Amino acid sequence: MEHKIGENLFAYFILLILFVLSVAIGVVFLILLDTFQVTGKVRFLVFLFATVVLFVLMGKFWHDKILNKEQKPPQKSP
Repeated sequence: MEHKIGENLFAYFILLILFVLSVAIGVVFLILLDTFQVTGKVRFLVFLFATVVLFVLMGKFWHDKILNKEQKPPQKSP
């Protein structure tokens, strides 16, 4: 039972790190938009879109590349 809880905590920790990274990249987008003097709803929507899309893409990459690599043993060639 403890092993399952530890695995879930690790997964949530990784998702938290991915979320923080995506928000940080979203803030970079806000700085770029400020440079181009974009204001109002467009600025908020670009930040929201960048944060959500990056979070989903990084989570999918983490799930596909890292988790599947750990679960599958390496296959031997014939």
